[in-house]
Amino acid sequence: DDPAKGCVSKAMLREAITAERKLELTYRDPQDRETVRKVRPVGVVYHLECVMLAAWCELRGGFRHFRTDRIWACEPLEEYFTGEGATLRKLWLQQTGFLDPVASVAG
Repeated sequence: DDPAKGCVSKAMLREAITAERKLELTYRDPQDRETVRKVRPVGVVYHLECVMLAAWCELRGGFRHFRTDRIWACEPLEEYFTGEGATLRKLWLQQTGFLDPVASVAG
């Protein structure tokens, strides 16, 4: 969670997910190529080696995973996707095969 090291605040990401607020990310891939993406964040995924933002990427027209240690800038936009978050998360879960922890516990 150290923005000075290229890590965006996970709290900011969670707030955007909850508020269904779009974000503009400046992202660097493993080859250090930088792109700016407008995304609809749907979840934060914790792995042993990294933390990733799961989001609908408007540039690519699909779901993408962004390692938080490669997000060099993150700005909340005054654009919202109100009422779409649950549907996007459901589609993301179906497409990625990630388990829905709420359904796993409730089921």
